[in-house]
Amino acid sequence: MKKITTDYVKGTKNYAQITDDAAPLVPEFVAKWFEENKRDLEVSIWRYIYNFDAHEEEPTDFYDFMNSYDNKPIETLIMMQCGYYIEKEVE
Repeated sequence: MKKITTDYVKGTKNYAQITDDAAPLVPEFVAKWFEENKRDLEVSIWRYIYNFDAHEEEPTDFYDFMNSYDNKPIETLIMMQCGYYIEKEVE
C-alpha cells in the first residue's frame, strides 16, 4: 500500500481573499505541468485547449485531468498561482 503525503508550494501571486486552506490539492503531474508553464500560464492554457485534439491521440494523466469537468481544471490551474498542495506518493 502506498502512502500519500502533501507538500505546500507557495504561489507566484498573492491575493488576500485566498488562504492556504483554499489552495487546491493537485497530483504531481498537474504540479509539474503548472511549474513548466506558469510563466505564461494563460497562453499555455489557451495553447493546450486549442490543440486539445492532438493531445487526444496519446492521452496522458494531464489530458485526463483537463478533460474532466469534475476537476475544474482551468479554475484549479488559475488558483495554483496563489499556492497549492502537491499530492505525492511515498514508498
